[in-house]
Amino acid sequence: MTPRTRQACILMAVPTVDFAALSLSQADSSIDWNSSDVRGLCEKLDEAFRTIGFVFLTNFGVPEDEVEKIFTMYDKFFDLPVDVKNRFRRAEKASGNNGYVALRRERLDPTKPSDLKETFQTDLSAHEWPDKEVPTLKEESTKFFGSCRDLGTRVMAAMGRGLDGLKDPDLFVNSHQLIGSLKNRTTLRVLHYPPLPPENEIEPGQLRCGEHSDYGSITLLFQDTMGGLQVKKTAGGYINVPYVRGAVLVNLGSLMQQWTSDKYIAARHRVLLPEDPDKRSRIRRSIAFFFHPDDDFVIESLDGSNKYEPITAGEFIDRKFAITY
Repeated sequence: MTPRTRQACILMAVPTVDFAALSLSQADSSIDWNSSDVRGLCEKLDEAFRTIGFVFLTNFGVPEDEVEKIFTMYDKFFDLPVDVKNRFRRAEKASGNNGYVALRRERLDPTKPSDLKETFQTDLSAHEWPDKEVPTLKEESTKFFGSCRDLGTRVMAAMGRGLDGLKDPDLFVNSHQLIGSLKNRTTLRVLHYPPLPPENEIEPGQLRCGEHSDYGSITLLFQDTMGGLQVKKTAGGYINVPYVRGAVLVNLGSLMQQWTSDKYIAARHRVLLPEDPDKRSRIRRSIAFFFHPDDDFVIESLDGSNKYEPITAGEFIDRKFAITY
């Protein structure tokens, strides 16, 4: 372990990295990947993914009002009666990953009771939208999906240049070419944590979101101010993840950890039930954008070690879904 890595492990806080050198405000053609600013940014991301698996990015080029618009529109959807929301529920055996997932339907930690959250998600494959109930939801979700896709692509391009020994620096980008089709599981997911039920309706050990690691390559997470997210340290114990205004939280998924032969960390994380009475009576909101490689792309150890058996990205995610639902 290098002194720099050792110091990061001691501090064990989610770092904040200025992403201005790769901001979406710049065209792809204007980026100089050999500049000191860009190379320094790639190194900082590499360090974060090796030590904790999470990093805040600032100055990344998606306006705050675009994020807030998504929050506001989905507030309207989640306020609808349950029977209306269920008309758009996620079909378990459908070819896409779309639709509404009801409260207590998911169990991200299979050892715990079901999660106290509900969600709506889209991978942009054909599915029914609540167009009458929340006009323009599809339009705005599609627009935001594109912003997240572009940002995540920049992050993965930086990862490809920061990871030592990677022969093709564009591998991560080139393996995610079919986003928005039925041949790729990349998904935009809006999460809604309603006010907590009475104490006697909460099961022992139940959380708003059970401990888990994300499934795919990377996740972009936009949070509100409510807090509650914790990241598990490799040495045990948890870190409270704060709200950082104007930042997006990026973390690694278990597919990426396997792909890098555990050089990168897919840290386990959870969302606790708030103890503050005021927060227990309020909603919590977040938006997650889950990046996945194209379904047919074969994931095998990048260092040639064969530490993990090769598997297609589609098979990998199907196995994860089978445990969750």
